[in-house]
Amino acid sequence: MIKKRFLSMFVLLAAVVMGAWAQGTQVTFVPGEFDAKTNEAYQLVKQGITIAVSNGSVTQNQFRVFKNETFTVTSTVGNIKSVELTAYATGENKYGPGCLTTPTTGQYTFESEGNKGTWTGDAATFTLTASKNQIRVTQIVVTIGEAATGINDVKVNDAEKANWYDLSGRPLNGKPTKTGAYVKNGKKVVIK
Repeated sequence: MIKKRFLSMFVLLAAVVMGAWAQGTQVTFVPGEFDAKTNEAYQLVKQGITIAVSNGSVTQNQFRVFKNETFTVTSTVGNIKSVELTAYATGENKYGPGCLTTPTTGQYTFESEGNKGTWTGDAATFTLTASKNQIRVTQIVVTIGEAATGINDVKVNDAEKANWYDLSGRPLNGKPTKTGAYVKNGKKVVIK
């Protein structure tokens, strides 16, 4: 009985930890982190993510992709789930997020009155083209999904769910009084 309970709580804990891990990792690119480039093809590489521009510039506060040039994002650390661009201008105005079009895969949307453009999909690489005008970007946030965890479903009976457990899977006698992370109802709970 104790082995079965411990095993079921261990699987539950593993699912909580792996679920948080599998939600993805964000990698943020800001212009000031990279050397300046003028009127040329360039690549930005950070934490397994490469952003390649066929022709543009990098300034202290902007990444520029010139009109009719491409913006490609590639990952070697997991499939890309989303890329959020913060542009210098709004909508389809010159330098705004609406200047990018035609993703090679996935979907690209932008705020018609705002400065955000977002690509969503599930790919190791994709390309957008600045077909309407030059775009100037002040920040790029790439979200990478992690590899499959192999945990599809965890079954725990209701009596076990109602109990509190520490992160080692040991049952506690009621609600914890000390600060820390615990498991209750199959979810991680932080007591402050």
